[in-house]
Amino acid sequence: MTAYDYPLLGLFWTFLLLYFFVAWLVIMFHVILDIFRRDDPGVLKAGWLFIVFILPILGVFAYIIARGHRPADAVAAPATAAA
Repeated sequence: MTAYDYPLLGLFWTFLLLYFFVAWLVIMFHVILDIFRRDDPGVLKAGWLFIVFILPILGVFAYIIARGHRPADAVAAPATAAA
């Protein structure tokens, strides 16, 4: 493949898609970590994992909307005010 066969705009779209793919992997990784960190029963965790793995885009957005208002770290360890 030469530079003539792969124009600059094609390179731009490739990098843009690669960026969104990596961003999606990071979001999915954080959602899965948050599922495991919560103090929910095992059945609820398994249900969320099933939804996230079977319907990845819809499942992650559903999890963020339904449960993502506060991450598990904020729920488990409330911040203390420094005086």
